[in-house]
Amino acid sequence: MASLNADLDVLARLGGELNDLGSKMVDYLIGDTAQGPNPDGMSSAFVAVDISHSLVDRSLIPAIQERLSETGDVMVGIAREYRDQDERNVGALVNAYNTGLGSWTVEEPTV
Repeated sequence: MASLNADLDVLARLGGELNDLGSKMVDYLIGDTAQGPNPDGMSSAFVAVDISHSLVDRSLIPAIQERLSETGDVMVGIAREYRDQDERNVGALVNAYNTGLGSWTVEEPTV
């Protein structure tokens, strides 16, 4: 049981770190186009910043933030739930963990 509890301690710690990483994703936002190139400058630069803002700030960063946070929550929750159980429940722990995280497959975009 000491081994399982040690593993659960690590799981809870790593889950907390994922939650922290999720909350820090805002540091990677590009910002709106008003902070980008001078509108009187090259229109291609303005469009590039606008595209980056749309893709990164509105899609990529929120998706990463959500996935990191939900994965961290699952890890911490599983560690709490199975804290006082013995090694015989490892299968149930793994099943609950996998079920809580869902699919990690990447869906190909349709064209």
